[in-house]
Amino acid sequence: ATHANGGTILFAADSDDQVAAWHAAGLANGGTCEGQPEPKPQARGAFGAYLRDPDGNKLAAYHGLEMG
Repeated sequence: ATHANGGTILFAADSDDQVAAWHAAGLANGGTCEGQPEPKPQARGAFGAYLRDPDGNKLAAYHGLEMG
């Protein structure tokens, strides 16, 4: 995996609680925290979290993110 901010895989969540559960499960399975589950002011109204998986891929989960 390449360590950079250029490629992040984003998962859409149905709730803030689902984002937090996704983050906790990732940490419990060898991931490392790249951003705690919290409101993200850079994405108005969104709640998100970031992880790196054991291979170094950057992953994110967001709820309330408006696409388009």
